[in-house]
Amino acid sequence: MQTIIEKMKEMQSGQLGVIVYSTKYDNIIASYNNELYVPLASAAKVAIGFAVANRVKSKQISWNDILHQIKFNPKEDSAQLYPHLQGRDTLSHSKAVEVMIACHDG
Repeated sequence: MQTIIEKMKEMQSGQLGVIVYSTKYDNIIASYNNELYVPLASAAKVAIGFAVANRVKSKQISWNDILHQIKFNPKEDSAQLYPHLQGRDTLSHSKAVEVMIACHDG
């Protein structure tokens, strides 16, 4: 983990940070630029993506499973980032997680 943090320091970007939380020790075990604020919605997207990835890892679901009756939020930028997906009412888990994490509310 320290190697990763050292590489991040080399980038010298004020918009880059990491906090590593140990569930075993119930506290933060490493951090870099922990003053950086992460919007709660962005943190929630990462948590949802992590939960889906864990379900895929445990073989409860597949990245290729299809989600039905999806709707894109008109207030977010998916139309600019993923114009080829607009108008669809189904997406695979992999695409849904990708779009969710990549897009931002306007």
